[in-house]
Amino acid sequence: EIVKKHWQQSAEQIRQAVIDDVRQYLKNNKCCDDITLLILKQK
Repeated sequence: EIVKKHWQQSAEQIRQAVIDDVRQYLKNNKCCDDITLLILKQK
């Protein structure tokens, strides 16, 4: 949903939106593992 909402933005802005959404979802809970995120945009 986040990517659909921000598809027109730059890859960096999409990345930040996804990270912000994950942090909001986790709130004060620590993540038990690393998170890998790859944003690709076609020109």
